[in-house]
Amino acid sequence: MRPAKRDLLLLGLGATLFGALVYACLPPRVVPLDDDFGYLRSVIATLQHGRPWTDDWLEPWAASLSALSALLYLATGSFHLATYGLLAALAAVSFGLCALLLRRWTGRTSAALGLAAAVLTFPTLFWKTVQFTGLALYLPGLFGAVLAAERRRWGWFALAWSLALAARQSALAWIGLPLAASISAWRRRDAGNSAEQPGPPAWAALAGIGVYLALKLTMNHTHAQAVITDHLLARASCASLVRSAMVGGGVFLGAAGLGFMVGQLTRPVAPRREFRSTAVVAGLALLAIGLLMLDVRSFVQWEQPMLSGPLGFFYFKALVLAGVLGWTWRGLQLRAAPATCAGLSLGLIALRGAVWDYYFIDAAILGFFGSQWPDVDSRHAA
Repeated sequence: MRPAKRDLLLLGLGATLFGALVYACLPPRVVPLDDDFGYLRSVIATLQHGRPWTDDWLEPWAASLSALSALLYLATGSFHLATYGLLAALAAVSFGLCALLLRRWTGRTSAALGLAAAVLTFPTLFWKTVQFTGLALYLPGLFGAVLAAERRRWGWFALAWSLALAARQSALAWIGLPLAASISAWRRRDAGNSAEQPGPPAWAALAGIGVYLALKLTMNHTHAQAVITDHLLARASCASLVRSAMVGGGVFLGAAGLGFMVGQLTRPVAPRREFRSTAVVAGLALLAIGLLMLDVRSFVQWEQPMLSGPLGFFYFKALVLAGVLGWTWRGLQLRAAPATCAGLSLGLIALRGAVWDYYFIDAAILGFFGSQWPDVDSRHAA
């Protein structure tokens, strides 16, 4: 169901206010924060070379972010507007796309606005939203790709995916969304159950592969890529695979349970709450007890102190309990497309040595929407 003009105005206002909040959190002058200096130098190098260029410190290409920032600087002459102004604009786009996706999910604009604010102020997401890194563009790309895939707008999906892929190579895992849609369409068409065409999502997947190969051939090869990226396979280990599967799988499943519970509570007509069998609930309770006894934060590294400090300990326990509660309700089932995409993302993470909290953003967002997302082959209003 398309939102009415009033709803669009409210969504636009919410996005503008969130962008203003992000801008208000930024310093009055451009100040490098953590890895920001590498991305800022990439913008300068892009201006100097006349094409997207990556600083030697960075593994991510940051091509789309650097190009947008450089174009803004050429248009305005303000480096502050080209960096921090761009951050605020991208934050507003993230909020708007997330709210649109949530409104499609809940059917209520007010619920969508509140949930979007809760999602994007999650400490890891908000921290990356106010940093000038590739994730500032990667996040709206992820929300846009999920929304476009759900609505089967594969041209828009390819655009959102390409922009995110040019920022961070990890977006390559999103190929799971169009591939799952294409395979599902083939099966349903062969069974005579659907007129859905498998071609558009397949072409979107090919377009993404083409963008990736073009960037691989044209972008400069950095020192960080030569030292780290080129040796990922050689340095991969069973320990990293187990760690990524355990942490990433927990993030995906926990987010799915949390998303299902939130969805049940925010729908216009509250459904009948049916719980699973006693045996399943007992098993989930034991799992929750085990997770509550462990400090899961020790498995990854953290960039900001909120989640790694004492408050974060109780914050995570509350999230674990909410996720497990969601899994106790009947009706929760995982969708093939987001689960496939999350699995590919975790496979890429398994190749890494050091693992940081923001590596699991894809798994968290796909999990949150994965339990509610209409099947990619189902027919519904655009």
